[in-house]
Amino acid sequence: MFRSAGLFLAGFGVISSAASFAGVFDPDVNGTGMTMDEYMIKVAGGDQPAGPVYTCYLGKFEITNRQFVDFLNDAELDANSGSPTRRSSNMYFRSVTGNVYLDGSISGYERICWIDCGSPGYDINHDPDAPAGSRYSVKPGLEKFPARHISWVGALKFCNWLTIDQGLGEQHCCYTEGPDVGCWHPVTISTEDWWGKEPAQDDWVSAGRDLNDDERSELVRRYRGYRLPMDDAGFLAGISRPYPNDFNEWLKAAAYDPGAPDTIRTNDGGWQAIPHHWMYGFGREDNTGADANWHSSGDPYDQGTVPVDYYDGSDHGGTFATNDTNNRYGLYGMSGNVWEWCQDYGVSLEHRSTRGGSWVSTPYRQAASSCYLFGRVYHADMSFGLRILQIADARGDFDRDNDVDQEDFDHFEACSTGPEVSQTGPDCQDVRLDDDEDVDQEDFGIFQACLSGPDALAPLECYR
Repeated sequence: MFRSAGLFLAGFGVISSAASFAGVFDPDVNGTGMTMDEYMIKVAGGDQPAGPVYTCYLGKFEITNRQFVDFLNDAELDANSGSPTRRSSNMYFRSVTGNVYLDGSISGYERICWIDCGSPGYDINHDPDAPAGSRYSVKPGLEKFPARHISWVGALKFCNWLTIDQGLGEQHCCYTEGPDVGCWHPVTISTEDWWGKEPAQDDWVSAGRDLNDDERSELVRRYRGYRLPMDDAGFLAGISRPYPNDFNEWLKAAAYDPGAPDTIRTNDGGWQAIPHHWMYGFGREDNTGADANWHSSGDPYDQGTVPVDYYDGSDHGGTFATNDTNNRYGLYGMSGNVWEWCQDYGVSLEHRSTRGGSWVSTPYRQAASSCYLFGRVYHADMSFGLRILQIADARGDFDRDNDVDQEDFDHFEACSTGPEVSQTGPDCQDVRLDDDEDVDQEDFGIFQACLSGPDALAPLECYR
């Protein structure tokens, strides 16, 4: 029972939302001053039939070489600090090559990322004679190209590092860690269920199961850290996966649009799009060399990756004309360039899902939004990269403690204005739940629907 049901109560202090945190990670990919709030693009919950009811935020672009090098340098500096933290936990930096493993066993089955400075097919340099914190650098001109040669475990480690780097705290890391690949999985499932056995060195074949819906819901509602998109299509689903479900975050972000054709379509490669879903992740039905980077697409960088913001509608000084390929939500590169690691299992228990196609893909088959590929957890392939995802706090969880309770109600009352009275206080903007200027009965109705009581998570649809 709440202490008061009035719309305004003077004298209560205001619970401020968390201040922005300046970490090592730089979201300003193209030098326009982009902030983290602008970099993380909202994919609103609801609307999509059978899709997620909660809102998620995805990185506007795939993670770039510069961003990944900043991660490596920061983690190695931490590892050599004399008092290392979780920023560098379960990372072993091989001094000569720069390759990064889970531990000093240097197992080929336990890679985080692969560096081959002498090969033109690799984008990152390593100088073993430089001080820790500056040994890794991007080869000139490749700063905005997508980071690749990253394993699935490496992608998870990047997400955990970013969670800490952005000041969210270790308690919001979405993945467990350890010296063996079987130790790595979402925090809401046990190792026994996920891996099916005790993790061991060089054992990369799992025999457990993927997350169930309760574990997925717990991950969405409890953890505010960065992670990979879920691609929940069911273990027995085929490699054509056009169908939404409650937790298929990647498909919604890549394909859903009420303005898309309202029929089932099949492209020349046999890949399907269902009603109100685009065939390709840039929000169109046809894929040309001006739309995405695929094998022999004709762009000036064939055969290889392109900058993550390349398909921006410009002609790049007359060198190559591109279409603007930000989709309905404002996401770039959801088709082509690099396969994006997702969180879920692939067609067999030793694989993990990748989506979106890459520069070695065909324009019809693998670049289609419904196409699913897979890689083993240790594969640090030349075409595998990542895009980050985050879930916001529940509506009404003003003090960000994972419940909506009396303390949140007190903040709501202190910020209430009544109808048609603007709330301009900087510490009260989070209470404008219906997105108009006032804080009135409509906002209270939204707040009331999300009330959970102390130490209880709000309903899934409140995370939006």
